[in-house]
Amino acid sequence: MQGGSNIRLDASFRLNMTSPEDSSTQDLELLRATASGDQEAFRHFVEAHQNKVLRLCFGFVRDLEEAEDVAQEIFFKVYVSAGSFRGRSAVSTWLYRIAVNCCLNHLRKLKSRAWLPWASQPVDRPDTLEQLPSTQEPADVLLERNERQTMLREALNRIPANQRVAFTLYGVEGFSYEEIARIMDCSLSAVESRIHRAKLNLKKHIERTIRARKKDRKFG
Repeated sequence: MQGGSNIRLDASFRLNMTSPEDSSTQDLELLRATASGDQEAFRHFVEAHQNKVLRLCFGFVRDLEEAEDVAQEIFFKVYVSAGSFRGRSAVSTWLYRIAVNCCLNHLRKLKSRAWLPWASQPVDRPDTLEQLPSTQEPADVLLERNERQTMLREALNRIPANQRVAFTLYGVEGFSYEEIARIMDCSLSAVESRIHRAKLNLKKHIERTIRARKKDRKFG
């Protein structure tokens, strides 16, 4: 850990991957106390957010140990930059912006590794997955959840990073377009465009995979 700071993440997050309810007032108080050097306040801040931060990291890197390392880096950045928070957004938005940037920086260092989110997490939003493939294949073949998610994971590796991030924040983390705009520090129209383009590109790649599989079955 840089700077000699060892931020311990409670091992309980391995079993509980659900995010606690965010309390913006408490977050702000804890962050201000952290900026003043209050170690106990920082510990409470980490405990309040470690699950959702780790879940986000794991969704990007798909390896628990690496996710822990990235989460450590995120909280270290929170600790050293707490005093720079100006309250122009919610603390949670500020935290997620740091988290997304750290995850992307980590992935840039691992260019040879495929970007594989959703290996085990279900997709709950019907407009992100269910409507992507437009095909007449039998439902028991193409609508089976595991096969659809496999195709989606493969397709996500082929779309631009800003589209992947916006699509993941919307489809996995459940953020609204407005929240994503604040996290990604871009306009609402940019978020709408990125998610729209992501859906189109994902649909294109998935349909291409479907055609290839049909061809393999025909000549296999």
